[in-house]
Amino acid sequence: MSETALSVEVPEAENLVGPWRLRHDPLAQKGVPCHVTVLYPFVAPDELDDRVLERVRHVLAQMRPFDFSLAGLGEFPGVLWLTPEPNDGFRQLTAAMLTAFPEHQPYGGRFPDTTPHLTVAKVDAGDAQHHLRAQVDTDLGARLPIACRASKVTVWVSDDSGYWARRAVLPFGEEG
Repeated sequence: MSETALSVEVPEAENLVGPWRLRHDPLAQKGVPCHVTVLYPFVAPDELDDRVLERVRHVLAQMRPFDFSLAGLGEFPGVLWLTPEPNDGFRQLTAAMLTAFPEHQPYGGRFPDTTPHLTVAKVDAGDAQHHLRAQVDTDLGARLPIACRASKVTVWVSDDSGYWARRAVLPFGEEG
C-alpha cells in the first residue's frame, strides 16, 4: 500500500548515522535518508495534487529556517533515535501542518505526544535493544552533537513495494 509523508531531511547526520540506519532501519533500505518526521501518514497518494502542495507551501511560507543539534540518544520500545535540540521548531512545524491538515494526525493518532526524533535503528525491544543501544552509544556518543539546519520539507510518496521517492522539496519562508 502506498503512503505519503512530510519530513525534514538531515544531511548533516548522514555520514555518521547512515551506516547504522542501513543496517537497522528498513526505511533507509527503502530510499529514505536521515530525517525528522513532520507528518506521517499524510494525504492518500492519489490526493497529493498541486492544491495540496500549495497548502503545504503556504504553511512553510510562515516558517523560518532554524538551527538544531542532534545531541543525544533516546529510545522508544523498539526504536533508538537521536534527539534534536531544541525541538521547538519541529513541534511548531508539525502543529502548523496539523492546523492546515487536521484530518492527518501524526502517526495516525497512536501517540498522544509525538517526540521529534531522527531514527537510528529499529530493533526488538528488550535485551536486543539494550545491546544495540550500548553499541550505538559507543560509536556515536563521543561524536555528538551534530550541528544541523532545517530549511525545507520533503514530501515523500511510497510505492506499493514500500520504496519511497521525493515528490517535492519545499522551502521555508525566507530569513527575516
